Amino acid sequence: MSDILILGATGFTGKLIARYLVNHPQRTSSQFTLALGGRSRDRLHKTAISLGLSTNSESTVVVDLSDFSSVESAIVRAKVVINAIGPYWKFGDYVVRACAKHGVHYVDITPEPHFIADIVTKYDFMAFKTSALIVPACGFDSIPPDVAVYVSNRYVKSVLGPRTSIEDSVTAYDVKGGFSGGSTDSIMSFVEDVPRETLLKSVADYGLRHPRGPHSHPAKYLYKLPYDASSSWYGTIWPQRMINRQTVQHSWSLFERNKDARPEDAYGDKFRYDECLRTPGPISALFVGFSTFLFVVALLVSPMRWILKRILPQPGTGPSSDEGHFEVVNVTKADSLTVKTTFKGEGEFAYYATARMVSEAALAIVLNFDELPYVKIGGGGVLTPMTALGDVLIRRLEDFAGVAISSESIKSGETKKTK
Repeated sequence: MSDILILGATGFTGKLIARYLVNHPQRTSSQFTLALGGRSRDRLHKTAISLGLSTNSESTVVVDLSDFSSVESAIVRAKVVINAIGPYWKFGDYVVRACAKHGVHYVDITPEPHFIADIVTKYDFMAFKTSALIVPACGFDSIPPDVAVYVSNRYVKSVLGPRTSIEDSVTAYDVKGGFSGGSTDSIMSFVEDVPRETLLKSVADYGLRHPRGPHSHPAKYLYKLPYDASSSWYGTIWPQRMINRQTVQHSWSLFERNKDARPEDAYGDKFRYDECLRTPGPISALFVGFSTFLFVVALLVSPMRWILKRILPQPGTGPSSDEGHFEVVNVTKADSLTVKTTFKGEGEFAYYATARMVSEAALAIVLNFDELPYVKIGGGGVLTPMTALGDVLIRRLEDFAGVAISSESIKSGETKKTK
């Protein structure tokens, strides 16, 4: 029996997750145990040896994701499963089903809203009955925006009162990093494997769960919002908006459902959310936005997609170092107050940062279970990072993952550090 089972531990991001957890200070002090899961015993043994882990059956678990009994026998040996095997639409269903059935907790790094919509429909009630916390999108998609909106909301409530509704909320991304073969697979799966109607329903406003709030603004090629008391920033279409907006709106729905018990968490009936990629100015915003549009068009044309498959990174590959940075800035308005929340860190944002974030989400469940907000409410279900893990995750990200989170009023400039 292990505390954490990493599925996909021999893949690019899975290895990063395993390395982070093997070297985690709370593992070196024997506070949790770890097992690696994958399809190839030889590759599992090589990965385990490279990390200084045992190659016995307790530490390396062979799993056939096409066989439910194989998945079931693997996950019952763990308290929390980190699923790093995508595309999730193709390979994730049995893992979530087994976790929901047996009350095993689950986190993943999916960028696929259609997958989340599917598991909400199929397994939310089952997970509620078994008290399994099923928490998808715990990587760079979609922890930063979910945390940033949550923290902005808390700042607003601390100033204007616990029942204040936050209003327009926009998150901008300043990122530097590379691309992996796993991301290539996920992108191609969007186009080739997912029924068009299913995808469109999942990316519609509040496409993951009822109740539904106000409609969000349509995506734009050019954004301009206040950055601080004396300047503004520009932005353009951000592809991750598709999954991140759904995650934030999913949090809105879950917080709204519990607003009588916890009014300080609810975002309110005026809330509208949007995202963009930050650019140096308006010209670059239009150029990047148009380039993104052309890339999407190319994906929809079969001959161009064939070419992209051969020039984009292949499965198992990714950026060669963790050099990079990310700064995620959320600007939220409420009445006369405008709040800026910053979520920033060092390292290659999409993979190295993702490894840290999903690992701390799993550790929040293993080591801080009784402190988690949804545990106090009772039951489990298909949740979001903030609804399931809340302030515990924020604290762990700051303490262990090299993330800095702060909030301030743009008008006053008085910073309030988040703890």
